[in-house]
Amino acid sequence: MAARPVVNLVVGSLRRESVNRRLALAEAVVEFREINAQADAFLFVTPEYNRSVPGVLKNAIDHGSRPLPSPDPSRRNPLAKSSHEEDMSQAFSRRRGLVALTLALFSTGAAAQTVWPSKPIKVVIGLPAGIAADVIARIYTEKLSKSLGQVVIVENKPGATGNLAQDAVAKASPDGYTLLYAVSNSFVSNPYAYSRLPFNVDKDFVPVAQTFRNGLYLVAGKDLPAKSLPDVIKLARANPGKYSYASYGVGGFPHLVMELMLRQEDIDMLHVPYKAGALTDVVGGTVPMVWEPAANAVPYIKEGRVQALAVWGYGKRHPALPNVPQVSEVVPGTDVASFQGFWAPVGTPRTIVARLNQEVTKASQDPELIEKLKAVYAEPLTSTPEGMASEIQREAARWKELIKAKNIRLD
Repeated sequence: MAARPVVNLVVGSLRRESVNRRLALAEAVVEFREINAQADAFLFVTPEYNRSVPGVLKNAIDHGSRPLPSPDPSRRNPLAKSSHEEDMSQAFSRRRGLVALTLALFSTGAAAQTVWPSKPIKVVIGLPAGIAADVIARIYTEKLSKSLGQVVIVENKPGATGNLAQDAVAKASPDGYTLLYAVSNSFVSNPYAYSRLPFNVDKDFVPVAQTFRNGLYLVAGKDLPAKSLPDVIKLARANPGKYSYASYGVGGFPHLVMELMLRQEDIDMLHVPYKAGALTDVVGGTVPMVWEPAANAVPYIKEGRVQALAVWGYGKRHPALPNVPQVSEVVPGTDVASFQGFWAPVGTPRTIVARLNQEVTKASQDPELIEKLKAVYAEPLTSTPEGMASEIQREAARWKELIKAKNIRLD
């Protein structure tokens, strides 16, 4: 008895993509063996077909491959006559159905890859709500929401110098719907001040875009005998360990910048970490000095309540206070900087990272946003993901050396 042709189509389990009903690539295995062109053909589809194949694909199959005659001769119509031409036409129709199915599977999966964003995007911020950096971050997320045509949800997750926010994003799906907004110290200094972290900053994240840079002013009380940064260095050198400075916690930039300066000058001062309110205590004379964020420091300086000794973070003097020297003018080797920006989980498609970078760059160039940044003495930044990664690597090398030398620990 002549062998009969067999067409086996196995439609495996199809993987669905999120709530927008996107269908990722289905795995289909088609084996076709034609032995006798005049023989009947049979189409076998797994039970998963009816449960998982979307209607559009099912229609493609059904349209190109009509119900097949039963292989049981007793169930066939005895009056029906099949000719060679009819059999060949039916076989061609079935093959056309297989082609239609395959094309539909691949085209649907490809279309699913390009539709972004199709649901709200969440931005996790490792900062307390309401502070200047958080306010600016929200301005960026509002700009992103408008340019992407999608809701952007902000979730503040402060704590552990930003580690809680980083950990949440590191464990998120790399689909472009969860982003991290952070200060660069989370990537350039924290990894070396903690003995162990639940994530790897080099392997679990990809840089997306920088947003802005702001500075710190070294401000001192009016009663401090030193009236300039060189005076402070002379005073501290002549009185080792007598004078102190405040910061907003171990490992933060106000702490690290001062320790970098002290190391470069080989002098010693007592560190007094604050959770908040250090500037008020400087005004009151409780603590001699602090590196204060520009948004807070500049008004106090202009009002004459404190004296400004130096500025750090801009890479130059700031136009708001052009007479205040950049710290590197007095202490060489302190020209490192900080910035804020967006990161995504590793594995996020490059096309999405590129789109986000494009939109953040547009936001940084928006005149309205630039004016808002100027109001808090911040400067907008633009960069490629590659440029951002290079700056992180460069700054991390500097802070790693300092943290090791000073044995600065956060755990």
